[in-house]
Amino acid sequence: IGEKFPKASKILTKEKATIDTFEKEAREYYIVHLSTHGNLCLPIENSNLEFSSNYRENLTLSKIRQLNSPKGFERTQLVVMSACETAIGSKAIGPDENFADYAVIPLSLSQAFESIRVYAIIGTLWKVQDLASKDLMIDFYDKLKANQFKTVEALSQAKREYIQYNRKEKSVNVNPYYWAGFILTGDYR
Repeated sequence: IGEKFPKASKILTKEKATIDTFEKEAREYYIVHLSTHGNLCLPIENSNLEFSSNYRENLTLSKIRQLNSPKGFERTQLVVMSACETAIGSKAIGPDENFADYAVIPLSLSQAFESIRVYAIIGTLWKVQDLASKDLMIDFYDKLKANQFKTVEALSQAKREYIQYNRKEKSVNVNPYYWAGFILTGDYR
């Protein structure tokens, strides 16, 4: 995916994909794409994205919310989490140490990014299959890069074309399990 935006992207893999690096650099990019493992956990604050090749670092929902510095992620227009179960959850109202009195507390990784001022987030509603996700995301970014579509339209069109291709190939991947789990939340511009 980073190869589609060679002048405007930085690819971090294996030992370079650390939470420290993410915290320092991600907020400088218009689009942040995270292709990793996502884990839905209880308590929900421990839900996480796995970082680095040894998987000793996890970016938890709680850690995402702590990234809310004065600047937040104001430059970041879109976070894409190509990982399992990143959009599952709801919002709760309750006491929060980061806010005065009561606040809406995010209960999914997608909502955690929304709480630090990311405009739009693509996340998933269930465990997604790696190769199908890769194909869908490549098509999504092709549409986005060509400026043919707004974010929501690019995702929708990528899903339609994914279905058409797999139907033509008589592939089992036409099943909604392979493509419907990706959803866009936030400001759809």
